[in-house]
Amino acid sequence: MVRINKYYLYKWRSSESYEDVIKDNIEPPLWATHDLLSDARFNYIETCPTLYGNVTRLLTLARYISEENQLFDSWFNEVFLRAQELFPNRQWPINEKISKNNMDMMYDSNQDPFIPREFYFTTGFNYQSANLVEFQNKLLTEANPSINDFFSTPENMINAGFNGVPYKIIK
Repeated sequence: MVRINKYYLYKWRSSESYEDVIKDNIEPPLWATHDLLSDARFNYIETCPTLYGNVTRLLTLARYISEENQLFDSWFNEVFLRAQELFPNRQWPINEKISKNNMDMMYDSNQDPFIPREFYFTTGFNYQSANLVEFQNKLLTEANPSINDFFSTPENMINAGFNGVPYKIIK
């Protein structure tokens, strides 16, 4: 199974308060998006169950600002149904309360399969027959931590315990 290691994502969270945003004249929807993305990334890296809430709020915001609600709904429903079939939720049953007794039921999202962006944005993309290693290689080749603050530098990845050569796929 092809995966992308979490060490590639920079572990950063927004620390600005809403009051700071208003003082700096940053548009509230832009700040909300930025804040939700930083929380989602942090919760993904930490395998926090609250990730689902972050993603739900991001989707709600995306739909709200979309000029084509029906198109957005159609796209989301199609992607969601395919994702649900291919990548079932392996978390604890929804009706169980999270406690220290059932923490072992949680999974490590590092074990999640690699899903290329084409899965979401290319109509008719067939995940099961796609060359995922090729898509992964393309992603890692195009990832540039010197111009994208959301990627860790190779040095930080190695210092954090990453095994391998950052931004290279070794066959």
